[in-house]
Amino acid sequence: MSKQEKDLKKIANFKAVHAIYLALHKMYNFPPDGVPKDYWHDKVISALTAQPILNLPQEKKILYSGLISENANKVIERKGNLTKARKGSGKDAIADEHYFPRKYACKQILERKTSLSFDEFVEAWETKLGVYHITTKAENADLKAYVEQMLKKNKDFDPLNWKNAYRACKINLIKDPRYNVMK
Repeated sequence: MSKQEKDLKKIANFKAVHAIYLALHKMYNFPPDGVPKDYWHDKVISALTAQPILNLPQEKKILYSGLISENANKVIERKGNLTKARKGSGKDAIADEHYFPRKYACKQILERKTSLSFDEFVEAWETKLGVYHITTKAENADLKAYVEQMLKKNKDFDPLNWKNAYRACKINLIKDPRYNVMK
C-alpha cells in the first residue's frame, strides 16, 4: 500500500470514528425511558471507548510523549527490546499508559454542549485521547485503581490531572533513552 493510500485510509478511519462520536454525542443526554442517566452515560462512553477509539491511527511520533517510567525503562533494558518487554504482566512487562484516562477524556468530549468538529476531534486524539507514556503494566493498573478510588472519595477529583496521579502512585518519568522523534 502506498503512503497516499495509507493516508487516505487514516483519514477515512478518523471520519468514521468522528461520525460515531457525533451520533453518540447526540444520544448522550437522552437516556431511554427507564434507564438511569449515569448508567446510560457509562454505556455511551463505553460505546466510544470500546473499539472505535482504539481503532484510530496509532502514530508513535504523534502520540508517544517520549517519557517512560524508570521501572519500565529497566524492564526494557532487562528484556532487550520493546517487543519482548510488552510480553508478560505486572512489574515484568510494559504498557502504553494513556495518561489522560480514555473513559474520562471521552466523557469530557461527550459532555460538551456542541460536538467537536472533525478537525477538533483529530486534535483531541493527538493531544488527549490517544497520547501515552510507557509504564509497567503494574503501574498502569495502579494508576487506574488510584483514579477510581479517588473518584469514589472525592466528587471534585479530576481524573485528567495525570501529574497528580503519577505523583500519588510514585511513578517517576524520564526521557526515553531509546526514543528519538527525529528518526
